[in-house]
Amino acid sequence: MWKLNVWKSRHLPMSKAVIKRVAKAKIVPGERNLSGTRAAILEQQIEAGDLLAFRWVLGVLPDGTEYRINGQHTSRLFLNGLKAPKQAHVSLEVYDCDDLHDVVDLWSRFDPQISSRSKQQVVQTWTEGHADLKGIKRKTANLAVGAIAIHTYGAGVVKAKGLHERCALLNEHAEFVRWLDTILTGKDRCHLLRTGVVWAIFRCWLKNKSACKEFWQQVAEGEGEKLSPPRKLERFLMLTVAKMGGGAKAVGIPQVEAREYMAKCIFAWNAWRQGQACLRTLRYHRNRPDPEVL
Repeated sequence: MWKLNVWKSRHLPMSKAVIKRVAKAKIVPGERNLSGTRAAILEQQIEAGDLLAFRWVLGVLPDGTEYRINGQHTSRLFLNGLKAPKQAHVSLEVYDCDDLHDVVDLWSRFDPQISSRSKQQVVQTWTEGHADLKGIKRKTANLAVGAIAIHTYGAGVVKAKGLHERCALLNEHAEFVRWLDTILTGKDRCHLLRTGVVWAIFRCWLKNKSACKEFWQQVAEGEGEKLSPPRKLERFLMLTVAKMGGGAKAVGIPQVEAREYMAKCIFAWNAWRQGQACLRTLRYHRNRPDPEVL
């Protein structure tokens, strides 16, 4: 757990001591590198006198180790010689954290859009800061976050949930995420790299782990007879692309929405579970409830 330490937090005039303290604090595992473009924009704003108030945040472990949560670019600019305006001041917030997991959780809650922290950067930092997720590839983590959140919260409300809440689902289902990383890694696995497909994989996993591993290995490798459920599904995934937003189109290639991917994957899974040797059609009914997983 983390908690604001109101006794150690301060509103201070800019000084060398506070600059050095924040700039030289430890980096949260997985945090993005300094952005030259962002640093240049901030430098221009500071030199023009348009930026006078700075919100710098530290997360402190019980042993006193300090991690920089917010203020990476501006504190480094001042440390490297940029002169602070006379009226510049700092709102220094200090949070007590029980462990490194809390530091990462705290970091993930700070304005990803305003500070240019993308969802991908937050998710990567989250996985790097948790031992049970460390080493998970960025693509796997981002797909897993989206798919598990849709299953947990529902497609209609998932974006209303904070990113830190969605990231926490990775820890709750760490065993699945680690296995998913193995199935998505390798040659010719692009057909699995869609949120709707990972959503289906997760539903299969919750139903039967061993069967899930067997079925999706066959789909990943394109194993089985030509019209077997895993092979039929593999061909469908190979010949389609995920529907893109903003009106973008993949010319000549059928586009499929996440829910249709999920439903057709489950249709193939159910056929396989029922021992069906030949599958000619992958059915999907847009206006019906999500298919049950057998």
